[in-house]
Amino acid sequence: MARAYTKITFTPEVMEAQRYWDTSARTAPALAPGAEPQDALTAHAAAFVAEVNTAFIATINSNGWPYVQHRGGARGFIKLVSARRILIPDHDGNGQLLTAGNLSTNSKAMLLLMDYSAGRRLKLWGRAKMLETAGMASPEGVSASPRMLVFDVEAMNFNCSSFIPRLVDESR
Repeated sequence: MARAYTKITFTPEVMEAQRYWDTSARTAPALAPGAEPQDALTAHAAAFVAEVNTAFIATINSNGWPYVQHRGGARGFIKLVSARRILIPDHDGNGQLLTAGNLSTNSKAMLLLMDYSAGRRLKLWGRAKMLETAGMASPEGVSASPRMLVFDVEAMNFNCSSFIPRLVDESR
């Protein structure tokens, strides 16, 4: 079985680009029968999520334009509910609510979780929604926020660590 992310990302156009630029041999292992499906968080990925302090969420608006939003907090601000569900507090910030608005018409989303101090990144594809949290108790260790981003994982992939700048994390 191919890895789940390849079913989402390896469109015919992507496969043609891989052939044209001669990278098919490098991507073949992800398509191989018996490849770990990576359709849920592995124990290694779950540990990474629990420690990360930087995330970027990508959504698509109703006009088809992508939008990427940074989310950050103390290590552990992202909460793992299960191997397929994570929660991220959604604070008001500048009040534009672009991610919330985009998710109201298209639940497809992607998370890019970064650990700059270790030079690692994890890509997550899935479906997301905003949950209003007014009057609800926040999960343990999650800061109170007016909304919670609920992200259901459909695919994951630790990506190449080349070219990730190593930054000193002063909280460690």
